[in-house]
Amino acid sequence: MTRPATMLEKVERYLKHRRGLGYQLRIEGGMLKQFAAFADANGHRGPLTTELTVQWAQRPSAGDRLYWARRLEVVRCFAKYLSVSEPDTEIPPRGFFGPAHRRTTPHVYTNGEVADLMVRHPNPWVKSWDKKGV
Repeated sequence: MTRPATMLEKVERYLKHRRGLGYQLRIEGGMLKQFAAFADANGHRGPLTTELTVQWAQRPSAGDRLYWARRLEVVRCFAKYLSVSEPDTEIPPRGFFGPAHRRTTPHVYTNGEVADLMVRHPNPWVKSWDKKGV
């Protein structure tokens, strides 16, 4: 009888597969290896569980929800891959800790700011411009 694969072995197979498709997975790969080390150190064997992924994602406990959400998102992709060969794998729900990415609010320049920029930094390629058109 063969022994069950460690989580690190499963992660290594996943990374090899994804990198074979052209993904670099530098940061994500490191995070998944940390997850695998956590799972193996806790003696986890068998299918991946939401409980295990959430426990890992919340490390360190001083982290914020955005950080936890990002970590869970990385493991979620791995769980989807794993569920094909291990149907009992639980895929953590999307948005468990909220959004995993935050968009910066863009700055919308006022007409006055645009005019000021054009005066301070004239474009040598533009022969002339009309302040009324700004």
